[in-house]
Amino acid sequence: MNIYFDESGNSGCILPNCKGELYPLNQRHFALCGVLTSNEEDEKILRKKYLDFKTKYNIEGELKGSDLLIKKNNHILLDFIENILDDSHFHVCCYDKKFYLATLVSDYILGPLVKIKWPEIYYTLASGLVLEDDSIFMKYCDAISTNTRESTQEFVEFISTFPFKYIPNTEINLYKKMAYVLLPEFSKIDYPQFFLPVGSYLKSNYTNIINLTSLGESLISIKINGYDRFQNVSIYHDHITEFELEFRDTFNSEFSQKLFADDICSLNFVDSQDELLVQLADNVSSVFRKAFSESIFLFQSPNRWENEHNWFPSLLAKLIFKLHLKNLKIVTSIDDNVGMRCIANLFHKDCPLEYRNNRNYSLLFQQFLVEFWEDLDTFSQKEIITEAFGEFY
Repeated sequence: MNIYFDESGNSGCILPNCKGELYPLNQRHFALCGVLTSNEEDEKILRKKYLDFKTKYNIEGELKGSDLLIKKNNHILLDFIENILDDSHFHVCCYDKKFYLATLVSDYILGPLVKIKWPEIYYTLASGLVLEDDSIFMKYCDAISTNTRESTQEFVEFISTFPFKYIPNTEINLYKKMAYVLLPEFSKIDYPQFFLPVGSYLKSNYTNIINLTSLGESLISIKINGYDRFQNVSIYHDHITEFELEFRDTFNSEFSQKLFADDICSLNFVDSQDELLVQLADNVSSVFRKAFSESIFLFQSPNRWENEHNWFPSLLAKLIFKLHLKNLKIVTSIDDNVGMRCIANLFHKDCPLEYRNNRNYSLLFQQFLVEFWEDLDTFSQKEIITEAFGEFY
């Protein structure tokens, strides 16, 4: 099997920029697409299909995902979704960067095994945490960037006194409760330290490398989805010069070997201008990230049902039904994950316009929330996950 990867959404270390922002404007979400081919013949067919598509529209050289999102190219984009995408050659991992930080905070304060043993509690708390003021995540980033006993203790003290608004600010608040449990531990030599703080990577100032985490999540998701073809895997990723050594070091780590054993035989970095299927991965990641991000933000506003805002929700619906949910790894809050499923159904081409209202959205939300918990429970019980995480934590 060959897998060709490219990403969209300002990747790298998730740390505040010079403006004090956790992420640049319109870059809250990150998407990584993998294009999967089973064998030489399968790959030959897919390459020809994509090349014929480009020829049809007289596209010479590299086609960027951003080009497909230009309004005058809407007809090309719709043709791309209808005739290039399917549910057997593509996998998309989409991250909310703020939720990513919420999970890192939760892993440290609650302990990493909570995610595996009590996923419902973990994801409910992390989904509430992502709604809280950014100061929590700013303080966390500052603490892991300094990575001293003092900065770590200051972060835990900050959590213990933080005025939560979306998580009950009472004795049942597990963040506060566990912070109080952790504080006495800082008097000991082996005080509780962060997972992968600054100094954990080859380059001393790196931390929170979201594209590396996303690649690992994608490969785990592809493997546990029952792909019998996940063997002798060769990975081809668009060049990310700044982080390529970190990728190689992680893939050679004991943890990666435990997860993937001998399944992955090579990790290669290539130029998207020279590799057609990396271009295809770029197209899918760019279009999916844009459609997902715009749709989620729209449904947080009162204008969600106005017809002039239908383009991105309808686009997201088309993408989800062509790619299929089994090929999507959505790492966001519960509201956004379940909301995506509601949007996909309400904006499906066969859904009557009169069904698009808050009442039906709420009814669908309850239905898909049950499915979300079922999917999460199935994922958390997968042997590859529980064994690997149980051993390394």
